[in-house]
Amino acid sequence: MPSLNFFIKPLSAELQTRTVVAHVARGFCWLLTSPLGGPIRSSLDLRMTLGLMKHLPSYKHGAQCTALKVGLGNQILGLAAANWQRDLGEFNTHIVEMEFKQLSSTQQIEVLRLATSFLTNSPRGTDRRERMRIMQTSDKVPADILHRLEESLASLEQALLAKDPLMPNHLRNTHAILISYPETVHLLDDAEIARIIDAAEIHTKTEIVKAVASGKSAGGTRKKVDVSDL
Repeated sequence: MPSLNFFIKPLSAELQTRTVVAHVARGFCWLLTSPLGGPIRSSLDLRMTLGLMKHLPSYKHGAQCTALKVGLGNQILGLAAANWQRDLGEFNTHIVEMEFKQLSSTQQIEVLRLATSFLTNSPRGTDRRERMRIMQTSDKVPADILHRLEESLASLEQALLAKDPLMPNHLRNTHAILISYPETVHLLDDAEIARIIDAAEIHTKTEIVKAVASGKSAGGTRKKVDVSDL
């Protein structure tokens, strides 16, 4: 999935780090809690959709990767075994390992701590305010942010249902909150994350169609359009 073209970069290096850690942790949880009968979402989908893969520290490869901290792999598999509702053969260990190995050893531990806390204490149906208490974000996230996030997600849902042309604005507002206060990504349930992914896919496809249409109008000077143009 291509990254969105309205990425809002975190304002500081510390905030960038928190953003990446929060989204890796929640993406991993999202992968493990994919509902039966639905698509198996990659743990990378959430970061790809918000443009983090492209605009924050890029993926490392091979020797540059950070080895998984000793014992971490067993803990990851333990969480998968406890929360995966499908055949374990469907669990893609490679994509999860690749995601974790992009992080420093310290970040790997923090991601697993956050994911463990969320999966252990936030079963489906847990109220968002209770999840906020569990994730202990109240000391970093202003009191009005939760209300703003709820309003933004509600507006995004209405725009999706109504096929409102202002949908990208609601998506941008949601994105801005998640980037500014990365801990809030843990407050979203799987359906809300899926809503953001769906909106991002619709927006991206719309932009591609517009770009192709614009290319056709240019006659002989038409340029081939691909995802990198967005």
